[in-house]
Formats: sequence, C-alpha cells, structure tokens
Amino acid sequence: MSLFTPYFKDSISVQNYIGVNDFGDSQYDFTKDILCRVEYKTQETLDSKGNKVISTATVYTDEEIPPLSIVTANGTRHTVKSCSSIANLMGGIDHYEIML
Repeated sequence: MSLFTPYFKDSISVQNYIGVNDFGDSQYDFTKDILCRVEYKTQETLDSKGNKVISTATVYTDEEIPPLSIVTANGTRHTVKSCSSIANLMGGIDHYEIML
C-alpha cells in the first residue's frame, strides 16, 4: 500500500493486454475497475519498445497495468503506453505510474 493510496479517488476501467491470438488479434482480460489518481498533462515518454510517444494522461495506482492494455477514464478510451514502478524509501514498490 502506497502513502498516496488515500488520495486515489478516481475510478478507471482496465482491460489487461494478454497477447495475440492465432488470428493476429489482440486479446484482453476481463474488465475490472480500480481506484487511482488521474492527471491530464501532455508529455513525451518512451513506450514499451523504446519509441518516443506523446502521453496525454498519467495514472497513479497500486496495481500494475501492462503496456497495450485498454484504460477507460472519464468516458475516454486510452491505450497504455508505458508502466513504471516507483520505489519507496525501503526499496520496495510504492506505486505505479502509467502513461496513457
């Protein structure tokens, strides 16, 4: 649990990316709702393949969301561009920052 968990007031729907099926279509896990904090800001970041992309929002949460997953926040559908873990003072994972 993060020190910021009490401040996670936004709710988003997440469909985790699990891979590609035999027909070449992306497959997603079931939809789940998670609590988080969403900040809308445009910035340049690196995606999971190391390419420069433009991120329009950042999600702060206790749960890891893999790249290429689908996130629905405030009625808008986003694709996860990157997910990075942020360490706490003891070296463990405090929370995740997901770029949309």
